[in-house]
Parts: sequence; C-alpha cells; structure tokens
Amino acid sequence: MSARNIYQVKPLGDQWAVVKENTVLSSYPLKKSAVAAAQKFANKIISSQVIVYRKDGSLQKPFYN
Repeated sequence: MSARNIYQVKPLGDQWAVVKENTVLSSYPLKKSAVAAAQKFANKIISSQVIVYRKDGSLQKPFYN
C-alpha cells in the first residue's frame, strides 16, 4: 500500500500556507484560497489528505481523497 500524501493548510505569519512534508508549496492571504489550492493538489493524486488548522494551531478538519 502506498503512503498517503498529506497536504496541510497552516497559518504562516499573516498568510496561510499549503505545506507538504515540511515544505511550503504556496501561500495565500486568505485561508479559503489556501484550502482550495490544497484540495486541488490532493485531487491530482489518489490517496491524498488535506489537513486544515485554525489560526491557533488546533485541528479544524481533515479532507480525504
């Protein structure tokens, strides 16, 4: 079984970052833009997951593909 690709949406200063394996792939001024971008990345690869965090660092919700 292949490993799951995990994309995280995390706060990064006053921006929101899409992160995979501790590497920032992109950043956005709005959280919803970062979530949309992370979901696009995840939809390209089967067995992907998007994990969304709140500004305080707590888990908001996961999204599975």
